Amino acid sequence: MKITWPTQHGLIIDAGSTGSRMHVYQWDARRFDTVPPPFSFPLTSNRWTNRLAPGISAFADCPQNVGTSLDSLISFAREVLAGKEHQFKYFPIYLKATGGMRQLSPSKREAIIDEVRKYMMNKTTCPFYFEHDFARVVSGEEEGIYGWTAINFLLGKLLPASAGTGTVDANSSVGALDLGGASAQISFFVPDQDILANMFKLQIGAQKHWNVYVHSFLYFGINSARDRLHDTLTEEAQANKDRTGKKKQVTDSMNAVVPSGSLRVTNPCLPKGYEESFRHQGKDYVVEGATGSFSLCMDRVVPLLRKDLNSWCNFAHNHQCSFAGVYQPDLPPAPGNFGEFYGFGTFKDIWKMLAMPDVKANMSVYKERTEAMCALDWDALQHMNKQKKKKKREKSLPYLAHYCFVAAFGYALLTEGYGFEASRNLTVVSKIDGLKVTWALGAMLYEINALPWEYAKPPTWITAFIGSFLLNILLFAGVIFFLRKSHLSAAAIINRKRGISSTGLGSSDRSSDGIGGVSRSSYQSIPTSSQV
Repeated sequence: MKITWPTQHGLIIDAGSTGSRMHVYQWDARRFDTVPPPFSFPLTSNRWTNRLAPGISAFADCPQNVGTSLDSLISFAREVLAGKEHQFKYFPIYLKATGGMRQLSPSKREAIIDEVRKYMMNKTTCPFYFEHDFARVVSGEEEGIYGWTAINFLLGKLLPASAGTGTVDANSSVGALDLGGASAQISFFVPDQDILANMFKLQIGAQKHWNVYVHSFLYFGINSARDRLHDTLTEEAQANKDRTGKKKQVTDSMNAVVPSGSLRVTNPCLPKGYEESFRHQGKDYVVEGATGSFSLCMDRVVPLLRKDLNSWCNFAHNHQCSFAGVYQPDLPPAPGNFGEFYGFGTFKDIWKMLAMPDVKANMSVYKERTEAMCALDWDALQHMNKQKKKKKREKSLPYLAHYCFVAAFGYALLTEGYGFEASRNLTVVSKIDGLKVTWALGAMLYEINALPWEYAKPPTWITAFIGSFLLNILLFAGVIFFLRKSHLSAAAIINRKRGISSTGLGSSDRSSDGIGGVSRSSYQSIPTSSQV
């Protein structure tokens, strides 16, 4: 079974580090009257699920269980597409895994993806159209370019500039910033095309291609960064040997039991009055909040960017570097046709937790809001959370104590990492025209335009005229042929009645106005096709 041009639905599972989400898209049938074919794109009927935890990378030690973890996502797709079951076999389904899977060893990645493929190949568990390479771990650069593609498509900047052949010479575009649990991506168009590394050539369908700067930073997602901070804290705890004592049972701020003899360390990015316990490399630790200082938190956060690795990049690329030794061309001027940036992923959560007054904010506003958040102690944070509705309150509670760290890391990433000036804006939106802003949208836009299509050119006025003219000639010739045949048949009958042989016609029997010895009056008595 193959996908055919009438296919109008596709599904994509965003298999992220913290969980998986199903997206269901719809587009117009790929039947066109121009060559090359125009763009196909998702319509505003996009549907998606909440993120289903855990991510598939959590099955590294039990890959055989990963398939069933996707059951509820497939059930959601069945419900959304109810009534079209007879077409399910034509609807392509993709699973694209991101940073969480990229952090695993090759053998563990392959084991998980193999199990996913078995699950999706089984028509009992997954009734949609699936091919072997529809499930895979995407590169960080793919994830970055898909995010850039999605936001520029939604803002109407991608497709008009892409039409035609060759390389795009755009009038405007926006940059894209994605912050996930395991990785972070930056993507932007460089107007003068002076890109020395990390350039991605994007081509949608058979149209023009874009040259876009893209880089993905693995282990610089929000959760991976916090884990790396914990690594630093545990090393300090080992050095200081500041233990909690020999109490048999102690509980932390989340009512978790603190094992006796746990090593204790202070984290300035946690609120005062809060402490939490965790286990790392076989040892127990207790980390407690400090005085509530944004500047002290930044002292811990900025080193996580590993700008100490920039020495070679600075030498090789004349200081055009971001962090972790990575080359980055200068950001396009802002304000300007290319200097606006849009953020999604964890940036959306940061905007909510900081209660940003608008979807667009500059770095000065971001810093002020983060300073205020980091100054709150644990009691104040809990009081703030209680003002929310029950569902949001319960959802926020597990992350409440980490608001300062999350906001501070995001700020450090933008300013110390990517080089955002105090006046540069970041716009954070979750939906545009009914479509969720996510790299999955960009991925589906790319996949749709790689699907089969059919050419069906309608007649132009010239071909229509010629066709009509030829048809009339054929009809006229057919009428004449019919009349002649009818006349000849009738004449033969009359001749037989008169005893005239068709082969015995003499010149004396011929009339100047008759045919084969039949007078004109006899001929006129034969009915024509219009008289019958």
